[in-house]
Amino acid sequence: MARPVGGVSFGPKDLTLVAGGSGGFDIWDLADSTHTFVPSHAVKNLYGCVYDPLGRWVYVSDYRGGFRLLPVLGHEAPPAPGSPHERHVISFGLTPDGKQLVMSRGGGRSNRLECWNVLEGPRKGGETFVPVWSIRDGKPIDPNEPYLHNQATWFTNGVAIGRDGKSVAAAESRAGGVGIEPFVVLRHGTSGKVIADIGKSATSFDTRLAMAPDGQTMYAWDNRLLERWDVKAGRRTHNVPAPGRGHFQGLAVHPTGRVVITVSSDGQARYWDPPSLSLIRAIKCAAGKLHSLALDRDGTMAAAGGDKGQVVLWDVEV
Repeated sequence: MARPVGGVSFGPKDLTLVAGGSGGFDIWDLADSTHTFVPSHAVKNLYGCVYDPLGRWVYVSDYRGGFRLLPVLGHEAPPAPGSPHERHVISFGLTPDGKQLVMSRGGGRSNRLECWNVLEGPRKGGETFVPVWSIRDGKPIDPNEPYLHNQATWFTNGVAIGRDGKSVAAAESRAGGVGIEPFVVLRHGTSGKVIADIGKSATSFDTRLAMAPDGQTMYAWDNRLLERWDVKAGRRTHNVPAPGRGHFQGLAVHPTGRVVITVSSDGQARYWDPPSLSLIRAIKCAAGKLHSLALDRDGTMAAAGGDKGQVVLWDVEV
C-alpha cells in the first residue's frame, strides 16, 4: 500500500482495521495480520473513512466519488442514504453503536445538514437508512425535497455527533455560503433544533469537530489551530496553534475524556490535556507525515496513517 493513508478506522470488537484513501482501502484482520484490498479511484483528498460498528461496510467520502459504502467481508453494501444525485459530503459522523448518522451534504449553494437512523437490518421495502431530519439555512425541510442550486446560503463545514446521539455539533458558515470562521452550534439529535449557539470559531473552511464523551466539551480544529469549547458556558476556553510545521491532520478524543490526541505532518502524535490544551507528551512515529488517526472503542490502541502507505499502531496509556 504505497500511497498516503488518508483514513483509518477500527472495526467491530477492534479486531479489524480499515486503512487507505487514494487508489483503495486495505481491510486488516489484526489477529492474524491478513488483509483484503478494496480498490477505489485515485483522489487527493479523503473527507472521511469510518468502519461500520456492526462490520457490514465502510463509510467513505471524497471529492471525486462522493459519499458511498464499501462492502466488506462478504457483506453486500446498500445504496448510500439520500439523493443519488447529490453525493458531495465533506463531513459526517456516526454514533459508536452505528445507529445514527449525520452529514453535511451538498455544495456551497445547496448545502444541508442531515440526520439518519441506521437500521440493523433492512425494512420490508429494503430501506436501511431512515431520514430523521434535514436542515437548510438553519430551518427544517422535508428530507425528500430535491437538491437545487442557489437554494442555500449557509454551509456546514464540519459535523460531529454525541456518543448517545442526543446532540449534534455543527460548524456553520451563515448567510455567506462557504467561508472561514464558522459558528459552532449544538443541535438536538432527534429534531435538529438549536440547543445553543456556542460561538464563532477562528478555524477555516476545513473545520472539523469532535465531542467529549460527556457532551459538555467540544473541539474545533483545522490544520493550523485547535480550539476547546465549553458547551455549558458557551465560550471558547483555550486554543493552541499547530506546532511549527506540524500541521494538524487528525484528532481523536479518548473515550474516557482524559486526553486528546492529534497527529501532524511532522510525523508526531501529541497528547493534550483536555482542560487546558497543554501538551502532555509527543511520540515520533516512523511513518513520515501523518494524515489520519483513529482510536479503538475502549481507547487502548491508536492507529495513524502515513504518507508512504504505512500504518502505525501503538498502545495508548492515559
